[in-house]
Amino acid sequence: MAGDVFFIAYRIFYWALLAGMFIITFVQSYKIVNPYYKVFRSLPASSRKYIAKAGTRYFLQYLVSELRGQALLIVIIFILVTLVIGVNLLIWLQ
Repeated sequence: MAGDVFFIAYRIFYWALLAGMFIITFVQSYKIVNPYYKVFRSLPASSRKYIAKAGTRYFLQYLVSELRGQALLIVIIFILVTLVIGVNLLIWLQ
């Protein structure tokens, strides 16, 4: 009985956390990208093609620099995901 309650509470917490992270990520991404998208759509097609090519290169450079700055956070997330997988395996094996 207690194991079932723990399992249900764990699942509710897990899915709520996952949904919350998705919603926060979506909202923050929209706030950042939307003004640039509006300007991008108002440009002529030839300019858009050039900006898309150049923007990809700059985006990758930005992404690498951001990931270097967030290394500790990435390690913590990796540990938490590993723990969640471990708990799921323990629950599944019982």
